[in-house]
Amino acid sequence: MAINVSKITKATKLLLFAFRNYKKQFLVMTILGTISGFFESIGIAAVIPLFYLMTNTGQSGTDIISRTIQNFFSISHIPLNPPAILIFILLLFCAKAVVYVIARYVNTKVTGHYEEDARKDLFSRTMHASWSFILNQKGGQLESIILYDIEKATSILGLITGLILTFTTFLTYAFVAFSISAKTTLAIMAIGIILFFIYKPIFYGIRKLFQEVSRLQKESNHHVGESIAGAKTIKSAAVEKIVINKASDYFDRLRRAKLSAAIYKQSTVSLIEPLGFAVIAFLFITTYHSPSFNIAPFAVIMYLIQRMFNYFKTAQNQIHSINEAVPYLGTMLNYRKNVVGSREIWNGDKHFSLNKEIEFRNIVFGYVKNRNVLSSLNFTIKKGCITGIIGISGAGKTTITDLLLRLFRPIDGKIFVDGIDLEDIDINDWRKNIGYVSQDIFLMNESIENNIRFYNDKMSQADIITAAKAANIYETVQLFPEKFKTIAGERGVKLSGGQRQRIALARALARNPKLLILDEATSSIDNESEQLIQESIQNLKGRTTIIIIAHRSSSVMQADNLLVLKNGQIVEQGKPSDLLNNETSYFAKIN
Repeated sequence: MAINVSKITKATKLLLFAFRNYKKQFLVMTILGTISGFFESIGIAAVIPLFYLMTNTGQSGTDIISRTIQNFFSISHIPLNPPAILIFILLLFCAKAVVYVIARYVNTKVTGHYEEDARKDLFSRTMHASWSFILNQKGGQLESIILYDIEKATSILGLITGLILTFTTFLTYAFVAFSISAKTTLAIMAIGIILFFIYKPIFYGIRKLFQEVSRLQKESNHHVGESIAGAKTIKSAAVEKIVINKASDYFDRLRRAKLSAAIYKQSTVSLIEPLGFAVIAFLFITTYHSPSFNIAPFAVIMYLIQRMFNYFKTAQNQIHSINEAVPYLGTMLNYRKNVVGSREIWNGDKHFSLNKEIEFRNIVFGYVKNRNVLSSLNFTIKKGCITGIIGISGAGKTTITDLLLRLFRPIDGKIFVDGIDLEDIDINDWRKNIGYVSQDIFLMNESIENNIRFYNDKMSQADIITAAKAANIYETVQLFPEKFKTIAGERGVKLSGGQRQRIALARALARNPKLLILDEATSSIDNESEQLIQESIQNLKGRTTIIIIAHRSSSVMQADNLLVLKNGQIVEQGKPSDLLNNETSYFAKIN
């Protein structure tokens, strides 16, 4: 397998970019790793003078490390005897253990902060992203990135700091071994370099395998989430078997991809130990009959070499794991790049005020270039009145809602509020004064009380009850055993459609909105529930400016003014009853 230099360079640049703010932490780990390796390797090397003392050969170590230890004892006026050297070795290993624990603590702390910060950052940026960006994201993608990809990406940071610790310890071992026998150590280093270049293309192959694993995980997560959300439709169409087979195919491919990657990885790692033993055996055979052969230095060098091979194996495992996680890091950084460039930007700084009217003036808008949904749209919404907007599907009704909620900007034209350009009004202040109820009701898997409160901790129980009564849901809630503590279920699945709509209306009314927008809010509920919602709307008349968007006449008959929409333009307007009684009216024809 050829070495793909461009891929390796790309992965290296990715890692350098992702962790560019952690240079200090890497430096700390380098220092700690050097100190830890120094203590351990010196402790091991101290066995040489210990051996000579215990065997009473009258010899002393001639290597730099042995002479340094002897000089240390001499300067410290400590007798050089076996008990003293054993205590010295024990202290060195205790010091090494302390430094290692500190290093692991730093590692864990750094990775923990990175993971937390990355999750907070991506979630916050997504919540502040433009609506068009959010619309284009696959279901479950953000959950997968925040909960899984970031965890895998964070593991790279931990692995890099661990790799630094391993590498610096390896180098101190190599230094000590070199000071004892340069020739032997150089031979080992040469073998290590050769092994590295042999394994380099294998690392690339493993990374490609884990890119496939990452891709299959995302696709299977999306399919599972999509299937659960659409379970009712799937059952009603009796296509469970097809959906299950598609999921099974994803799971089977994911299993095979993981198996291939694991075998590839483990087969390379498993070769390290026998290779290490073969090198040690070769060195022993070639040096045993040499006149200069000495068992004490040789034993220490062999132990150091064995430890160096262990560290080499650890480093290889760490590099393998980094390769596995690089695709997840790439996905995370790519998503972050896209979400950063898609921030919702509104620069208005004026406060909300609606004393007279909202005016749409020559509004043009389209979701796709050269395909306008709204064309030269002009109409006025009077304060305190109920304005109905009706039209067939695709006429542009919901687009008007999106523009009022400032989820999109008009391509041309302006929206004015009391003569002030809507874009000049602070967006948060604007949205806080709007109550919005859509056909696709969003309820949290929490209590009815919390669904009405909706993250407003300042809302009192009395406020919740008042809103529930205004939405005609209070009496229904009182029939539940847990009353307002009743859990709504995932997306309100434990409640009927009418109950969900009225809880959503209560949530909107609890905000005391100056502008209430009902977007097809009664299109999918029974007549009794619709009547209850219409009663609630009627009670708000004159106190709140209300916009009712619908495609059936029964939902807008109480409107003070009805706007009839066709092909993105207002074709007629007036009182619903007058339009309905006019046989030539477009409204009368579509109803």
